[in-house]
Amino acid sequence: MHKKLVVQEKYNDKREMALTLGNIGLIYHSQSEFEKGLEYYFKALKIEEALNNKEGIARDLGNIGNIYLTKHEWDKALTNFNKAYKIALEINSVRMQITNLNNIGALHFERHEFQKSLDCYTASLALIEKKGAVALAGTTYMNIGNIYLYIGDSLQRKNNDRLASNKYYSKSLQFFSRSLKLANESGDVNVLANCLGYMGELYISLKLYPKAEQNLKRSLYYANLIGDLNLIKLQHLALSRLYEETNRSELSLIHYKNFISARDSIFNEENTKKSVRLEMNYEFEKKEAATKLEQEKKEAIAAAESKRQTIIIWAVCSILILVIAFAAYAFRSYLQKRKTNKEILSQKQIIEEKQKEILDSIRYAKRIQMALLPSEKYVEKSIEKFSKKS
Repeated sequence: MHKKLVVQEKYNDKREMALTLGNIGLIYHSQSEFEKGLEYYFKALKIEEALNNKEGIARDLGNIGNIYLTKHEWDKALTNFNKAYKIALEINSVRMQITNLNNIGALHFERHEFQKSLDCYTASLALIEKKGAVALAGTTYMNIGNIYLYIGDSLQRKNNDRLASNKYYSKSLQFFSRSLKLANESGDVNVLANCLGYMGELYISLKLYPKAEQNLKRSLYYANLIGDLNLIKLQHLALSRLYEETNRSELSLIHYKNFISARDSIFNEENTKKSVRLEMNYEFEKKEAATKLEQEKKEAIAAAESKRQTIIIWAVCSILILVIAFAAYAFRSYLQKRKTNKEILSQKQIIEEKQKEILDSIRYAKRIQMALLPSEKYVEKSIEKFSKKS
């Protein structure tokens, strides 16, 4: 599976990568490696969201919800189931609507909210009958049968009311039988293994021990076949109880030891996974710190560049303002000088006109004077002429 993923990554086949990642998650999920399963489910979900593949998104959300359900993280499980159901309605996927109704019903069952659980399963069956999707009914039948089994056992323990218990046991058997029939027809090994286990426990409650033993052993076989450690653990515990009630102490002890071994195996794997998670978290935190530092460096460089750009812009603006101010001053000076020159020219013209008037007056007076006064030669001649007469 991982080799297949490498090839898909090489060719950047996102759709197939998402499917493979989801399948790897399913394998880890079935082996009770829940954190590893979540890791691959989330990787698949990320790709499906990038592709906007709503069917794939709903599938991954449902798988993630199932792991949270197993871990008894109810709120997280319900959030994911509701999101998946909403998408299933949007894309009109009957199969996914049924699956998520069953998942929500299982969550309510785990919280002992039996009526809410039955409501979900009833809605699922109604949808199955409406759409003719009988092949999808196996899980729903099994889950309803399990509710009736649990109620019957509760009445038996609390009130020792065999008649009331048998009423619920009878209903339980009807639904388990329907589920088992469909699982055999479809080859759904997961439903087959779980349903056989539930039927085995029902037969113990009914004290039909040979049938109980037969069903529990078959369930254990299929649980080993699919590598479901949690189911293996439960079937060993059920067989230990069966052999204890039938006074086969040696077999009871063997299966109880196997139950302890399976439980410890899950526990040890969980501890190993916790250790791996701590290491992964440490590496992730280191990587995130390095990424954060790199981001801070980039932001500092960007801030410095932004500051430099701001300084340049302000400098250019300042120079531009100075140039405009200088140009305005020069233009104003030019206008002032032009005005002054014009005034000077005007005054010069006035002065020149005045000077001309004065000169003209002087010339005019001189002409008058010249006209009134005889010339020197004329005077000399007159004196000389007068002297001769004398």
